[in-house]
Amino acid sequence: MTIFDFVTYITSLLPAILGILILYAGTKVPFNAVKLALLGYLMTSLGFHFIGEFLGKNYHNNLVLIPIFGVVELAWFSLIYYFMTSNRLYFLINIPSFICLIYELNTINFYQLEQVVSYTRFVSTLSLLLLALFYCFTLLKNRWKTYLPSLFIFNAALLIYASFTCLYYLPLNLLLNGKSESKFLLWFINIIITLLFYILITNVLCRTSGKEKIPS
Repeated sequence: MTIFDFVTYITSLLPAILGILILYAGTKVPFNAVKLALLGYLMTSLGFHFIGEFLGKNYHNNLVLIPIFGVVELAWFSLIYYFMTSNRLYFLINIPSFICLIYELNTINFYQLEQVVSYTRFVSTLSLLLLALFYCFTLLKNRWKTYLPSLFIFNAALLIYASFTCLYYLPLNLLLNGKSESKFLLWFINIIITLLFYILITNVLCRTSGKEKIPS
């Protein structure tokens, strides 16, 4: 088995794992706004996976989904943070990503690999980092008086996921045109981190009552 075959096999498990997580989250009643937003995020991720498969098989290119998913993902987490803080300012962090997305969709030909860049994905994951770092700042500011294990684990998972994703998509052009071995190795690491992230945040957020709040 080549590294390409192995990575392809691991990737094929993604929709099954997402489906299991969606079913698991759907059984955790009573529902609250955070759980519903989590379900929306997981179902969106699953939907993008199938759309990517469709575009890849029929048009041999699904790169346009990279910036779009970055913006949609940020929007879901901004909503989750809003439910945890009741602070509408969290939605403002979406504006730079939307601007980048509009620019990319109007200027980049995603069929020409040498033109493909990842400004939107980088900016959106950088914004996710800022969301998580803001929580860390509030902990320090309040001398850990506002510490809640569930929210701390959720933020830590988001911080690790966003950090790697930010670094992964920054040299997107090099990944698309680089050596196959390095490309598939990074792809494998990205898939593993993404799967662990999905599993961890689903487990944590499904155990919250919805009353936990991050000070804004």
